[in-house]
Amino acid sequence: MFDSCHLNPHFICLSEHYLIDHNLLMIKPNNYYLASRFSHQLYYGGDVCMYIKSNLEWSITDLSQYCIKKLIEVCAVQIKISNHLHYIIMHIQIS
Repeated sequence: MFDSCHLNPHFICLSEHYLIDHNLLMIKPNNYYLASRFSHQLYYGGDVCMYIKSNLEWSITDLSQYCIKKLIEVCAVQIKISNHLHYIIMHIQIS
């Protein structure tokens, strides 16, 4: 995905990807894991997801209780880089 432009990000966040879970799981960028996502299956549009570099130590941070379909969509992970913990939160507020 990023080979041609020589980028090597630790994570990739996508919003408004319009993919249902089944299709999203089929997208597998080299050396990345689909770490977190929020997708609503009943509506077209929206959604957020996060891919994390495969060599990073990470865990899912479950924020699904704060999601309101078609209003607030959020996903998050905790990653460890150089012995420091970081939280990455992807949020969309639809108005």
